[in-house]
Amino acid sequence: YVPKHAALQTAGVDLLKLLITPLYGDKPEMGVRELLQNAVDARLELEDYLGKNPPLPRPDLQEQSADLVISITEKEDGTKWLSVSDRGIGMTVDTILNYFLKAGASFRFSHAWRRQHEDEQGQTQVLRSGRFGIGILAGFLLGNEIHVSTRHITAQPSEGIRFVCRLEDDTIQLKHTTRPVGTTVSIQLPETVYSKLSKGYINWHSHILKGPALSWVWYCLNEPSVHLSILGHPVEQIYVLPSADSDLPPEWRRVQHPDFRDIHWTYLGNALPLTCNGIAVIDLSKEYDEEDDEDEDFGGEGFTRPKLSVFDPNGALPLNLQRTGLSVKELPFEAELVKDICYDILAFLLVNTPSKRPPPGGQAGRNAFKAEHLRHPGANTDRWILFTREGLALLELWDTQLPRVPEIYALTSRRLLAVLGNKSFQPHIPFFGEKELENILRGFPGIGGAGIKGCRVILHKRKIDSLTQRNSRLQKGEFLERMLGKLWHQEWENDTWLLMKQGECPLQELKLDKLPPEEGSDFAELLTIIYPGSLPRGNSLLAETWRETMDLPYIPFDLEKRRELLPVAYSRLASYIQAWEHLGSRRE
Repeated sequence: YVPKHAALQTAGVDLLKLLITPLYGDKPEMGVRELLQNAVDARLELEDYLGKNPPLPRPDLQEQSADLVISITEKEDGTKWLSVSDRGIGMTVDTILNYFLKAGASFRFSHAWRRQHEDEQGQTQVLRSGRFGIGILAGFLLGNEIHVSTRHITAQPSEGIRFVCRLEDDTIQLKHTTRPVGTTVSIQLPETVYSKLSKGYINWHSHILKGPALSWVWYCLNEPSVHLSILGHPVEQIYVLPSADSDLPPEWRRVQHPDFRDIHWTYLGNALPLTCNGIAVIDLSKEYDEEDDEDEDFGGEGFTRPKLSVFDPNGALPLNLQRTGLSVKELPFEAELVKDICYDILAFLLVNTPSKRPPPGGQAGRNAFKAEHLRHPGANTDRWILFTREGLALLELWDTQLPRVPEIYALTSRRLLAVLGNKSFQPHIPFFGEKELENILRGFPGIGGAGIKGCRVILHKRKIDSLTQRNSRLQKGEFLERMLGKLWHQEWENDTWLLMKQGECPLQELKLDKLPPEEGSDFAELLTIIYPGSLPRGNSLLAETWRETMDLPYIPFDLEKRRELLPVAYSRLASYIQAWEHLGSRRE
């Protein structure tokens, strides 16, 4: 072999200049985030260090209003400066030279850091967020000079270090200074950068953050404490999330996974879509008020993705290099999360199932019961339940657990059923609207994996006129032809009503000649009769969770019977039930 040392190397400063824009773009907010992240890590490392060395006296820390103070101030000459001051562990000369000033070298992967902050099993004891070693690059998004002053916990008061670094510098001079334990980073802001940090705005997941809020929402925990200010004016911390291992408020749920210290999720809590170790993981260029198709069928179960707060000491969450999102589509704990959502939905139904069977659809039914009361915030629709004579059930359990149900009636009234001469067992799905009708006419009943073998629609012709008006470019005949196509077949009609069918439908025995020529105030405009067939292969996880948890194929309307007949469910889901009961009482 050739006796020469060979290794991949970088082109030094020139490469750093090329990396900044591709990594972060023209977003000085990212520089604030990286400096904040480093300061939070330093504070947590100090607490871990002191916890493992209890004989040591408490260090002389910087006197300031919080563990981390991030501020923009104006000097006498009119220049604006961003300062990040932490009461953390500080840096040694070795840390500065080999990690802080070396892009791509992460201190958390060094032997020195691991010896100090990992246990005997190699598990990290600190919720350290830095992992890529590129934080110094983001600092140059804020200004051309980075002024650093630091003192490590093991150093004497006069052994602190200060220096100034610029991208064009070939060498950086380190000088000793006397200061408290911790680190302070200061950067003079060009006017354009100051303007962006103090006056920008962005839409983040239904929150319009105007003014200085844009650059300052990154941190979402109470500990370590953070104080933010611009020209002496405090900046409110918009999001405050539960800490790791804490008792959760009723809006939040917890999932366990061996690779993570703690995982919290919520649909109702005030939170960003994703935070890791309390720091927001978000793409500043994305508008979060727009619907995200990837989230509309989360886990393949028809759920929406909840807001997540992940506590990840080992760097197991697959974040991309910019920390703006995940580098993979599926979460490492997705299976556990989807299962937990199923448990939460069942508890929600146990708490919110009405104490008596709601009336059928139509205006009278809408006045007596609102279907959205049974819409879990994680479900995309409330069409996944039905009411039987005894209680509430999942649509997809028709064939295997319910008594054989020959037909399901949707959006109807007692009087219309009586006129048609059908008084059989009639569970029903409440409150189809015009959009659902349009889907039915297009050949999509809209109730997912319920196992549909056929469907009939008895439709008041006035409803066709309404739908035709919404599609004004088509004549009525063209509209029906396009809507119905080859899937639907007309069975019967008169001047007022139209009967159509699709799929396999038994001989109809309804007394169609009894239908009123004009619609009365308590008559529906539509009666849909759905004939369930065999379930498709592989029930949903929600159905399987129901079977594992419930002792009945339905949740009884009667409250006493509900608790008496479902003891296993009330035991397994106790914490979820308690949370939903608390939320319900709070709304009342």
